[in-house]
Amino acid sequence: MSSTLWILIATALALQASPAPLLDLTNVPVRHRLREPVTATGSGHMEGYQGSPPPSPVALQIRSLEKSGSPDMAIAELEIRNTSSRHLEIPVDPSSRDLEPASPSTPYQYLSAYLWLLPEPDAEQKMPATGLHLYGSKAVPGTLRDLPPGEAIRVRAKIPIAPTTSVAMSEAPKMRAFLALFDESMKPGKDGIHSNTEELLPTISSANVAEFPL
Repeated sequence: MSSTLWILIATALALQASPAPLLDLTNVPVRHRLREPVTATGSGHMEGYQGSPPPSPVALQIRSLEKSGSPDMAIAELEIRNTSSRHLEIPVDPSSRDLEPASPSTPYQYLSAYLWLLPEPDAEQKMPATGLHLYGSKAVPGTLRDLPPGEAIRVRAKIPIAPTTSVAMSEAPKMRAFLALFDESMKPGKDGIHSNTEELLPTISSANVAEFPL
């Protein structure tokens, strides 16, 4: 075997062994935007797709799941990995206000990620209102994380849990994580701001489940 091939194999093994960088948001204050949209529209590019959908370019995994001192809140560490052959941008800012322009007449656009947890029996439910929002824009440095092919990022954050996983449960539920990615644009109008949301990917579920201690 050539020395070049050995170097390539060693490099690949080293990349696999090195842990993904950790983004800890557990104590980061969240600032919501000052001007919420008054109207909204949404679309998904996968609507009407015929046959089986293509493989997802993202893999999601639960690394850990802990109690946060509140029965309706978990501290979750989730790994988001780029499994495609191209670069992938992941929003990492929990504060939507960081992306909001100073002038209310300025339109703006950003990517948003939504992460949530559901117990395995309820994993087929629709997207709940409880979850973690992350935002990112090329216009705001530090709000997007670029993931080259094969690389990952770990996000550790407090994530609200749907009411079905409250203390009323007698056994520790098996939780599955979910991720949705969107492209969102805000356009000011005479009556206020209009929001348009486009789903970039079908909802991604974690490859594993984790027990949430009661």
